Amino acid sequence: MAVLRLLTVWTALGLFAAAAEQHETANFVVTAADLSTARAVAEAAEDCRIRLAEHWLGRRMPRWSRPCRVSVNVGSMGAGGSTTFQFVNGEVLHWRMNLQGSLERILDSVLPHEINHTVFASYFRRPLPRWADEGAATLFEHSSEQAKQLHLLQSVVDKPGQRFSLAELLRMKEYPTDSRRMLILYAQGYALADFLVQQRGQTAYLKFLSAAETDDWEQAIRGHFDHAGVESLERNWLAWIRAGMPRLNHGEPTVAEQLALRSAGKVSGNSSQVPAASKAIIRSQTPENSQFAVVQESKPEGSVYLPN
Repeated sequence: MAVLRLLTVWTALGLFAAAAEQHETANFVVTAADLSTARAVAEAAEDCRIRLAEHWLGRRMPRWSRPCRVSVNVGSMGAGGSTTFQFVNGEVLHWRMNLQGSLERILDSVLPHEINHTVFASYFRRPLPRWADEGAATLFEHSSEQAKQLHLLQSVVDKPGQRFSLAELLRMKEYPTDSRRMLILYAQGYALADFLVQQRGQTAYLKFLSAAETDDWEQAIRGHFDHAGVESLERNWLAWIRAGMPRLNHGEPTVAEQLALRSAGKVSGNSSQVPAASKAIIRSQTPENSQFAVVQESKPEGSVYLPN
């Protein structure tokens, strides 16, 4: 089986200089215009891979059989990222990643988003629902980016003709072709992941997605969250969005904050209930039942990150 997921045309790739520098770590080979950038991104990628795996799985992932090749294009273009890989006989192979934008935004938003996709692919070893993968990855983006998601959500939450119903969102296997609908998918996916992770924690979120693969969504929701089913979850979720996506666990750090604390050595282990970020970006990786998956996206200026 094979699937091709192509979500972005990289308009700035022509600006990437042929004469570039490389820095290699255990799991990443990073190519950038200068060695300091390549080294910074490679080291950040390794650190992010460790912290995200510990956050979701409670443990570090084993070294990949081959390193992920990462191309970095630093500049004033909109920030964006892409991840490609293959599912082959239960393994995930041929990792490739592209990152673009300012170095600051690459390190604090694009890279964590893309690395989260690799953690989920390594754990599930199968394609995930579009909302679930994108939503979880967006939890780790900078709050300035997440705020754009909240703004978009609040503009459509009471317009059923513009937003997706929860039933539509859950069963969606393809990305919308319309750019605004794409943005709404990302924003709603972020909000749903945030809501669920805040309620029951990251472990329950993973178990929920695993259960939904074999059971229907109604049963998976009842089995892992305090909701009677899709309609009940949707009512509570939309009410929470209308209220501005407030923190459900007061005093607890957000997902992104917890990740930063763990990096600084102040938090360890896999907490049973970690709240998600309350403001966010957009990035992607969700293949289908397939061997080959490509996910790419870019961010239009002055807007949220949009896969073209």
